[in-house]
Amino acid sequence: MTTPPSTRDRPLAERLLRGGDPLVVGPPADLVRTLVDALYDSEASARLLLADATAAEAFAEFLTASGAAETVADGRLELRTLAGLDESLTVGAGAAYAHVRVGDRIETVTVADGETVDAVRRANEERWAAGAPFPLDAPPRSRLVDSLRAERPDAGATLAGALDAVETLRGDDPLDPVLLCTLVGARHGMLSMDLGEWAGDVDFSSRTEIARAKNRLVDAGLVETQRVPQGVGRPRQRLVLAADALTELPPAEFVAAARARLAGEDHVDAGSERRG
Repeated sequence: MTTPPSTRDRPLAERLLRGGDPLVVGPPADLVRTLVDALYDSEASARLLLADATAAEAFAEFLTASGAAETVADGRLELRTLAGLDESLTVGAGAAYAHVRVGDRIETVTVADGETVDAVRRANEERWAAGAPFPLDAPPRSRLVDSLRAERPDAGATLAGALDAVETLRGDDPLDPVLLCTLVGARHGMLSMDLGEWAGDVDFSSRTEIARAKNRLVDAGLVETQRVPQGVGRPRQRLVLAADALTELPPAEFVAAARARLAGEDHVDAGSERRG
């Protein structure tokens, strides 16, 4: 499972970002996540040149991907990928830093000699020029929250709190990003169709994926549906939480309860398959 941004590496990330629009080459996925987290919380800017596998690993985590999308939209982050990155380093305004893994943290070896730094910069600017832009498969985090807040202010506030409460949010987690947003919609009695249209409009998900998430949450006993008659056509479905107690929980406890329930469902499903 992907780990959250390392607090041990946060001072390193902040130091690297103080280098004046640094070029970070070949960082490991955990440092990528920490750099994006630090960028999201600051006004700094950076360029990241990543191996394809590293980019895929780092941005499979939704909070990292949506935070990166936010800083890309702000013009403070550029992402490219390139094959053959066999070293990890940062080129800043007046120094170059080699990244060295020491146990579970990353240290740096600083090179400040002007000629050496210039040579390292030229070589890695050529690499940067040869890199391919990396597309992020997530909307900016503020766009996700603000667009839902425009539809339903109470639901937008809950989503913002839920995103702040989680450390990781991956597509292969028991509670993935689409399940979380669907659960937030149910907490505020949104129509399934309206939630699906919102997800598509913001380039987050689709009506089909929201419908699948709804079915998963119903099967897990977290969500129920209510028929809403329409004048013409099929009745629509309103999503509601199956337990009123969940409605009163603060975001962190709300997310934890849902994640625990869904993790239990996964365990039961796996056991059923083994017994079968």
